[in-house]
Amino acid sequence: MANNETLGVGAVERLIARTDYLEAFINKNDKEPSWDGYIYAYHNTGSHPKSDMVGRISVQVKGHSCKSVEKARKSFSVDMYDIRDYLQEGGTLFFVVYITEETEVVYYESLLPYELRRIIRDYGKQNSYAVKLKKFPTDKTEIADLILNFVRDRDKQRTAISSEIVTINQLNEQGLLKTLSFGFTTVGEKYLNPIDYCLTHDIYLYADLPMGISMPVHHIENIEMAESEIKNEISINGKVFYKGYKCIYKRDKIEFHFGRSNILYFFKEEDKCEWCFNLRGTISERIRDEEFMIAAIKSKGVKFGDIFIPLVDFPADENEKFNIPDCERNLEFLKRAKAVLDLMNVTTELDYDIMEENDIINLENLISGILDKNLVSLRDTGANIGNYKIANLTLLVCCVKDADSGLFRLFDYFNAPFVCKGKYEDGREFDSSMYVRLDRSALHMYNNICYNAIADQVKKVRYSEAYGGQLTWFMLEVLKAYDDLKLPTHPLLQLAKNIMDVIREHALLNEKAVIELNTIQILKREGIFGEEEINRLYALLDDKDVKADCAILTGIYLLLDNQEKAREYYNKMTDTEKKQFDDYPICLYKNWEERSSE
Repeated sequence: MANNETLGVGAVERLIARTDYLEAFINKNDKEPSWDGYIYAYHNTGSHPKSDMVGRISVQVKGHSCKSVEKARKSFSVDMYDIRDYLQEGGTLFFVVYITEETEVVYYESLLPYELRRIIRDYGKQNSYAVKLKKFPTDKTEIADLILNFVRDRDKQRTAISSEIVTINQLNEQGLLKTLSFGFTTVGEKYLNPIDYCLTHDIYLYADLPMGISMPVHHIENIEMAESEIKNEISINGKVFYKGYKCIYKRDKIEFHFGRSNILYFFKEEDKCEWCFNLRGTISERIRDEEFMIAAIKSKGVKFGDIFIPLVDFPADENEKFNIPDCERNLEFLKRAKAVLDLMNVTTELDYDIMEENDIINLENLISGILDKNLVSLRDTGANIGNYKIANLTLLVCCVKDADSGLFRLFDYFNAPFVCKGKYEDGREFDSSMYVRLDRSALHMYNNICYNAIADQVKKVRYSEAYGGQLTWFMLEVLKAYDDLKLPTHPLLQLAKNIMDVIREHALLNEKAVIELNTIQILKREGIFGEEEINRLYALLDDKDVKADCAILTGIYLLLDNQEKAREYYNKMTDTEKKQFDDYPICLYKNWEERSSE
């Protein structure tokens, strides 16, 4: 056993002696409890006066005989009393040297205060703890960095010696967390980029607290990748295609992602770049990315900020993959598709990644039928109005069958040259609008709704009492659709105002109270509800017709936020009237629930 310890100490000392920043003083066959000696770390190389010392680290060295280092278990059981001693000491560098007949291989674990406190918290009731080991570096710079960073982290973790571990969430809840930080020390020039160091080394994350206190909150091991957003323009011949890009750092390479389709790989070991283009994303993203790639190839380079990066010739397989004439034809199709969607006022982006064959056919028909005004082939459902699906989009369209060809003339529902009529019960007709048939669900469903077209058309229709009733119903559906969105502003609210303007212009005397109530509830949704609106509501209460209408009285008191009076008049309604009232958008301001009778 003693010989193993002697061999182990010797192996550690030889590795430490490789560096110019460290000195080891480790006793062989030492009987001191918990430790075998110390490693001294210095700021500079050469001679080491006391004034140059960075710190001293306590070490424990165990020698372990084995037939095969590779097959040996890379952990070592440590008495829990030693774990507690290591914590009080401020940390210990724990070595296990695996010894065979041919060689000695050094493994270690940095037992810093944060990690020791975690072990005691989670395993303190056990008699011992199996410390997992890592292979100790043999490169002299890596050895120096490891020891110097041990000193650095030990000094920053002094608070963990006497206090329990705290989490980031706990510090946030207490309002103590200012910032989070990490750092490292290196004596070489290999890790000029901090991210490269983090990808190959353990690091500790520290919470910066008031009064200049730092506290360890997380031990980060085995980082696979790190990501950052870079604000820097990417341009070709003066045209800016991207305002920034994303960098993904990995151990063997750096990936620069811009747009949805471009990745530039930089391989560290080979010191070379590789460009990958895979067209993807929404229709707008695809148009931008394909335009970019075509321009990049034609210009033989790209500017990242002020730096020009030339594009070397593509390999034969890449040239075949990115065939410029084919890409230009595809780009032209995408632009025409975007043009027809813009013409139909579609603001939701077409998700091209989920496009299937039937979606492509529908998109081609839409371009041909609406943009080019050609007759197109559609499935004959017998209806002139219907849903038109393209991937994630649902469009409302109209079509008219051509008697000669059997093909169809396709129209955007909101730009269709149709005249709409309504019918009285006796069969007489009155002028109407196709748009007043849209209910709350339709207003949410369709992606080509044109609010301006609706507002313009509803006021051009010759007004009648029957049409006014349709407009009122439609306005209430618009308000309900707006309330569903739970947004402070949306074109639906302006549309409701525009419809109310038409209704108010042609209002009959007996409709005054309802129109006033609806006007004010729209204003309240806009945040306009002051003394003037309150006085207008109180003035309605003096109307003799209003006094007999429990629904209007309930609505008035809901807007006035007098829940008690509103409920009083609500309870005077019949069950049928209550059910009808509950469907009105003014119930947005009702904050009680009726209990069902048993």
